[in-house]
Amino acid sequence: MVAFFVILLTFWLITSGSFSFQHIFIGGLISLSVSAVYTRMFKKYQISGIKISKPYILLDYLFHLVVDIVRANINVAKIVLSPRMPISPGMVKYRTKLKSDVGKVMLATSITLTPGTLTVDVEGDEFLVHVLTEENALGLTDWGIEEKIMKMEG
Repeated sequence: MVAFFVILLTFWLITSGSFSFQHIFIGGLISLSVSAVYTRMFKKYQISGIKISKPYILLDYLFHLVVDIVRANINVAKIVLSPRMPISPGMVKYRTKLKSDVGKVMLATSITLTPGTLTVDVEGDEFLVHVLTEENALGLTDWGIEEKIMKMEG
């Protein structure tokens, strides 16, 4: 709870841009309230298969996902703006190591949110993914997002 409080308060101070007593006090109050509710809620209701008792794991996952989405957007923009349009679309089967259904849904959604890839079907541990380029297909095998989700599985 303390780590989450510090993260929230830091985020508040960075986004508000003010370090006056009022801003710190209000930010501290809101951060304390949110972290208390968060802690109580996730101790009482655990999502099946995913443990979010350590918020820094979730924040690490979200940070890396956003960075990967931005990188993929830039790559897709380069492809679209290229006169040759160097695409090699295809379907790739990808086997996951994730055990929980929630973890698999998170991975499928992460793949779909990343430009250049689209999760078409999930059957058991096997994902059918449409890729825009061969590079996207190769990138699936060493993508770090699956490991981030595995940390949440425990």
